[in-house]
Amino acid sequence: MLWKVFVKMTLVNDKLVNAQPFYAHEIQHGSGHFGGGMVTLSDGRILYGVGDCLPPGTNGRRPSQDMNSHCGKILLIDPDRGTAEVALKGIRNPQVMTVHKDKLMWADIGGVSAEEINSICIKKVIDTSIVENFGWGMKDGEDFAREGTFKVARGVPFGDGQPECLGYLNEAEKEGFYDPVVQFSRRGPNIPFYGVASMVVSSKSFKNFQILATDFYSGEAIVTKNNNCEHDEEGFAIDCWGRSIAREHLGPRLSVSTGKIQSSLEWPKLGNNFIEPSVLF
Repeated sequence: MLWKVFVKMTLVNDKLVNAQPFYAHEIQHGSGHFGGGMVTLSDGRILYGVGDCLPPGTNGRRPSQDMNSHCGKILLIDPDRGTAEVALKGIRNPQVMTVHKDKLMWADIGGVSAEEINSICIKKVIDTSIVENFGWGMKDGEDFAREGTFKVARGVPFGDGQPECLGYLNEAEKEGFYDPVVQFSRRGPNIPFYGVASMVVSSKSFKNFQILATDFYSGEAIVTKNNNCEHDEEGFAIDCWGRSIAREHLGPRLSVSTGKIQSSLEWPKLGNNFIEPSVLF
């Protein structure tokens, strides 16, 4: 049995002393989704992202939707009281998290259907009387989970290409869940496997877009104009095989090495809402 332990310390003469554990939760031993994204709020409380506690290949199963489990959640931790509450649920593997103005944002590494950047008003996060749901894991009475705007099957632990994408969610299946503010494909042309690596949000550095996300294996940057609290943005529209079929809201996909938009043979023609690279910064 392993535990993730949170400790507060005192800084004295440039040294951290007097370590005092204040909260802990159990984690699995072995390969899996541990999460780890964390931010400190202005009142000293901590928002901490816990992965779904499962190996790759599954759809989060029941724990990510179970309010009695800390797995697949973003927790609101109080260091003074040593307590934790579930603030958000339906999370897969949040490793990058930030607070920007009135929003909590995090990158949620996907399975094989969609990489996600999620955004929600911080006031909704800290109001734990209502726990907002981002869809990962299976609700009672359902045999599928939600990944981006897709429904995904139960999957097989460590299975290649798992969990299987079952197609788009219909409106009834979307009801009560948040879409990501940005989603993009896990698989693409000549790239067998990749995932969202990081994201940056900056009012000072960026003039004409809101979010810059990076792609682990391809080294590409993805930008979007908007970052809404109340009305989420679809980002890339992709199909179950990671092919981009429309990009009505998200900015262009850029190569970090060249700063150029990818070939039109690889991605569809840009629409009116896209930003040209010359005006990004």
